[in-house]
Amino acid sequence: MVTNRFLGLPIFAAVMFLVYWIAMVAVGTPATDWVNDNLFGDGYHLFGNGAAQYEKAAERYGDTDVILSAFAEQYGIEIDEENPEASLNALLAAVPEDAEVTYITQDEETLETEEHPGTGKADLQAAAAEYLSTEDGYKSGVGAPDPAAYGTWVPGIPALVESGLDAINAADWLKGLILDGIIAGVGAVLGFVPQMLVLFFLLAFLEACGYMARIAFVLDRIFRKFGLSGKSFIPMLIGVGCGVPGIMASRTIENERDRRMTIMTTTFIPCSAKVPFIAMIAGAIFQKSAWVATSAYFIGMAAIIVSGIMLKKTKRFAGEPAPFVMELPAYHWPTLGNVLRSMWERGWSFIKKAGTIILLSTILVWFLSRFGVADGAFRMLEEDELELSILAKVGGWIAWIFAPLGFGTWQATVASITGLIAKENIVGTMGILYGGTKTYANLAASFTGIAAYAFLVFNLLCAPCFAAIGAIRREMNNAGWTWFAIAWQCGFAYAVSLMIYQFGGLFTGNVNIIGLIAAAAVLCVMIYMLFFKKYQEATKLTRKV
Repeated sequence: MVTNRFLGLPIFAAVMFLVYWIAMVAVGTPATDWVNDNLFGDGYHLFGNGAAQYEKAAERYGDTDVILSAFAEQYGIEIDEENPEASLNALLAAVPEDAEVTYITQDEETLETEEHPGTGKADLQAAAAEYLSTEDGYKSGVGAPDPAAYGTWVPGIPALVESGLDAINAADWLKGLILDGIIAGVGAVLGFVPQMLVLFFLLAFLEACGYMARIAFVLDRIFRKFGLSGKSFIPMLIGVGCGVPGIMASRTIENERDRRMTIMTTTFIPCSAKVPFIAMIAGAIFQKSAWVATSAYFIGMAAIIVSGIMLKKTKRFAGEPAPFVMELPAYHWPTLGNVLRSMWERGWSFIKKAGTIILLSTILVWFLSRFGVADGAFRMLEEDELELSILAKVGGWIAWIFAPLGFGTWQATVASITGLIAKENIVGTMGILYGGTKTYANLAASFTGIAAYAFLVFNLLCAPCFAAIGAIRREMNNAGWTWFAIAWQCGFAYAVSLMIYQFGGLFTGNVNIIGLIAAAAVLCVMIYMLFFKKYQEATKLTRKV
């Protein structure tokens, strides 16, 4: 029944939907979010003790600080945190009864801002009362509620390490290295582990019970048309949630060429870390148009198909065709011990070997982005001095490379580089470089529609984050193949973005003859590889006489 010509695909779709939902939605993602937000974040309430009270207090606090800041800035009165009551009374006295201000809130993930006009003195009075309130657990005295004042609060690893470093009066650069470099690097690895373990458990179960072989059989007819194995679908499906477990899922592919090709193309599918970046570009440049996000996934799928066909026609992936012949194992109920053992071996292998490159790479990018020459001295920089960093200088040196793509500025280049740590870092970096609360307006002024879309596509298709690169290194088990994969991803992303921007210029009236010729040449090469170049595999069996 599960390999039936008509029922096989619907049954497979239902099974994989269940695997994806459990690994990426129901169990894996909440566990991963908990590790990232709590264990490697500020901390957590032990067994939820005090969490409800804190959330209630935080809800009451609301936008109090933003409202007070808006009035204080407009009327030139600074709120004294040590003696807030006196300064708030002075502010209330200075504000006329008919006064109104507009305060701005900002989404933490996408940096989208929302204006709240018509905020009057009554709102100011309510905000001042909230700020000074000690009811319902404003146990920190004044201002925003402190989660540590509620229930049993367990600080996160960064908070514990930071308090220890403060106790020994560690230098700022050492604190930055340990907190933003080493711990952030380790957290980038361990944050994915819960999600990966759930996925590996489910895949091990499907393998052990005999269904995984039948999945490959059902899909092989379709994927062979694109030069891939039927088993390649599973990593690509999982890659929608996160590229790291998607790459790790390629272990189910026995054929080495197919496995490497799958690893190289899986991260073309937009993962969850790229969603805030997609939302930022859509909101800042395209007025939140739904087609931007939708097209990102179609471009990812098209990139996989095109890459599969082109790579299969190259010498590295060429070879004698092997008919898809495999034994379908008998169905049987797997033992829990074997499934757990398989899950742990895969997860522990990733932690040990992939963690090394992730940690070292994160430390390197942290150093380049936090140090530079300022005020005539080489020193550690503040958050708002990123343009003086070594990374910014490097971005300025190589920004010309991206000029044919429409975003040849050091800001866009640096954002793309920091995206190698984690793709959501692109949003944070652009927030710093393009003006904080004015990010969307400044982006709209700095990018044309075509340039912004080329920038989006490049960062969707280029080399993934360090965590995924570490997984590629682990699965390839070869430095040469790892660099080849990175070069292919970046080169393919560059080619597609070049065509988008240069051909888009024909419709916007911004034509560059040299760039247009280069884009046309790239298109011709792709058309030749896709439709005219023959596969290098033999199409018939021959024997020597």
